[in-house]
Amino acid sequence: MKRATGSDVYRVRDRAQLRALASPVRQQVLQALGAIEPCTAKELAAHLGRKPVSLYYHLRALQEVGLVVEQERRPTARRSEAVYRAVAKKLRVEAEKPRGATLQSLKKLGGGILRRALRLHDAALDAGEVGGGDDRRHVLGQKTVRLSPAGRRRVNRKIRELLDLIDEEHGRGRGEFHTLTVHLAPDDRGN
Repeated sequence: MKRATGSDVYRVRDRAQLRALASPVRQQVLQALGAIEPCTAKELAAHLGRKPVSLYYHLRALQEVGLVVEQERRPTARRSEAVYRAVAKKLRVEAEKPRGATLQSLKKLGGGILRRALRLHDAALDAGEVGGGDDRRHVLGQKTVRLSPAGRRRVNRKIRELLDLIDEEHGRGRGEFHTLTVHLAPDDRGN
């Protein structure tokens, strides 16, 4: 399948959009819609290994906050089907000094990302995806270090470069899908 035709980057600033993104299923739906051509709920469900009925609620919620759009309707034998696309290939959350409900929404969004990462980690381990070398399919690591403000900026640039590399590689073939989760946060205890 080809990449979605939406714009490259959409900046998420709205609290309702942040709340919608707190669901790991919605994150997965948006990532899939950003990676494949616009599709119906049935096609999306087949891609994600889910039942179509399990996605309608999430697609509607994402549509209501403007993160998914109905591109067209396709006729079928019984009735027409909506064809959905993500508003952009990439979403970038931008919340300067969040407070109150925005802060709570960001916490839920982060929790959803980490829950999805945990599910993928558990599934990889259950499937025996453990190994070494550069060709391994499941990689997990953690490192706690002291970073100066300049070092933190450098690390953030490298994380963005890594995410851009992943995006570039996505368009180059028909390999397996992989998910990269990076979490950089202050650790005042040094644990």
